[in-house]
Amino acid sequence: MCVKKTLDYLIVGQGIAGSVLAFHLAQRKKTFCVIDKGHGEAASYVAAGVINPLVLKRMTLSWRAKEFLNYVHDFYPKMDEWLDILSFHKVTLNKLIHSNEEVDFWKKRWKLAELEEFADYELKHTHEKHFKHDFVTGKVHNTAWIDLKLLLSSVRQQLKSEGQLIEERFDHLSLENHEYKGLQFDKIVFCEGSACVNNPFFNNLPYDLNKGELITIKANLELDQIYKKKIFVIPLGKKLFRIGATYQKRHEKVYAPKLKQEELLKAFEDLFNCPYEVVEQSSGTRPTVKDRKPLVGKHLLINNFYLMNGLGSRGCLMAPKLAEELLNLIEQGKPLSADANIERFR
Repeated sequence: MCVKKTLDYLIVGQGIAGSVLAFHLAQRKKTFCVIDKGHGEAASYVAAGVINPLVLKRMTLSWRAKEFLNYVHDFYPKMDEWLDILSFHKVTLNKLIHSNEEVDFWKKRWKLAELEEFADYELKHTHEKHFKHDFVTGKVHNTAWIDLKLLLSSVRQQLKSEGQLIEERFDHLSLENHEYKGLQFDKIVFCEGSACVNNPFFNNLPYDLNKGELITIKANLELDQIYKKKIFVIPLGKKLFRIGATYQKRHEKVYAPKLKQEELLKAFEDLFNCPYEVVEQSSGTRPTVKDRKPLVGKHLLINNFYLMNGLGSRGCLMAPKLAEELLNLIEQGKPLSADANIERFR
């Protein structure tokens, strides 16, 4: 339960968006409280947490990749220091390439998209003995992965210890003016993830929900870098590897976790020839937006109601800087990027 009864900010949701926003507010010495029932199937809690500036399928830069990338490499170590943990791991990401057509595509796109700052032009042969094929790899620069379970659970403990967390499902009907169940606040920011579809204040936005599956396996592989080909394989240490991810939109056929697990393991077996055991399977649902840009900004009619959502698969890359930009809008009146601002759907 929150210690203070009058706050600068109320944050709804403690996924990656709500967590980095809480850190920003703590750094700015603002009073705040987070309302969150628990992670359950929250997409942030089960996400892979890969920091990657490239859309590898098309070999293009993701939206605002350079500025987001520069920002996170400074931001997450500071957040880790605040929490006294190590969740941010710098590690190289390699695109596995098998055919001559893929080699030609990599080199052509590297030149056309001017990717010299983000990836190597020259491809190198892999040396892992358990690869099934003779792959070459395209190396992506300044990549990393974040242990989101560690990061989010540590933020949760920090919030609890400071009396800044209410552990319950947010009840929109209990919100009246700038008060929630006796708790007074000046501003409220909704970072609800997939629960956004039930938010009556921002229900005019074009959300869709994607469900994804991740698996953690134990295998006798000597990998110390991330590899990507249809699936990604992330080394976690102690012979543990995270593989993923599947995606399925809510309007598609009934979701079958067992089939999704089989799909991931089949893709892993197509790459590696080694025994393994499944240690954990997890799934989460996240909101996406039709133009693949996040939804950030203020309510058009209700004063001091704000939204930060729809970050998609690159939430770990985008969230820290977007949270700062949202606070700069609120505190200093600095305009948001038009591409992210919810006013684009006005």
